[in-house]
Amino acid sequence: MVYELNYSKETGKVDTIQHGIDTIPLAEGNTDYQAFLACNAKQDVPLDLDSTIEVIVPEPKTQEVFPLPVVAPDFLVQSPKPKKNHMKAHAEAIAESKKAIKSIGLIVLDLMVYIEELEKRISSLEAKK
Repeated sequence: MVYELNYSKETGKVDTIQHGIDTIPLAEGNTDYQAFLACNAKQDVPLDLDSTIEVIVPEPKTQEVFPLPVVAPDFLVQSPKPKKNHMKAHAEAIAESKKAIKSIGLIVLDLMVYIEELEKRISSLEAKK
């Protein structure tokens, strides 16, 4: 099997080595890493562990204009209805959350956008006073 270098998206430096489905950390005590070093030393053109890639940091999108009104994220709107049996309501909420296709990261991003838009609106209202 072939070894491939995996680069960190933050630093651009090699952070792990891919060998088939296995990911090998750059740790001296790791036997897979030692096997890689031995195999790599025998290659005509060995992989360069000191190589780097260019890291491109995306520009933050803080200047976006939202022409539509701010709407609460759907996970807030779809909170469970109050029930007399709080245990049943809790179980239903857990079951619904397992069906959700949104990841935690997307939920946090939705909240950040929601909060930023609310802050803009508050600032504009305070400026009018």
